[in-house]
Amino acid sequence: MTRSNVRSLARGMALVVAATIIVPGLAMAQEGAAAPPPARPEETPPPAPGPSLWVVAGITTLAFSYAPAAMVAATSGATVDRTLFVPVIGPWIDLSQRPSCPGGVCSSDKPAKELLILDGALQAASVAAILFGWVSASASRESASAARSASLRPTIRVSPAPIGSGGHGMVALGTF
Repeated sequence: MTRSNVRSLARGMALVVAATIIVPGLAMAQEGAAAPPPARPEETPPPAPGPSLWVVAGITTLAFSYAPAAMVAATSGATVDRTLFVPVIGPWIDLSQRPSCPGGVCSSDKPAKELLILDGALQAASVAAILFGWVSASASRESASAARSASLRPTIRVSPAPIGSGGHGMVALGTF
């Protein structure tokens, strides 16, 4: 990238940050009626079952990062590349078993090592995302069932509300 491209990118990023900070400060409150009463627990449908976004993203990332590694393992003539058939740890094993060059990294092998590091990191991150999504989905199901049983109790909420054209007061809302 040229120096002018870097400056242009920095200016654009500065404008986005400034807009993010300034624009929400310009929002003004509107006068309106009292808040509507909360929805009754019986009226709200239960959350639709389905996979977590984390699980879907993790599986997708794992597929897109493992597929090239498996293709290299299948087509490469190097025996060290056969370890790429093992998901997640295969790239790291391959990286550790690569022959070393005298005096450091071989210039011809450097891109392969960089791609192995990237592939191993992507596969590890995708497995972490799958585990996080699985754990958080099971925790949210448990908290949703606890919230449903807790929401069956009578509740009362008191909050400020406008009264008339310029007055202020309180409103009490409840479920029984």
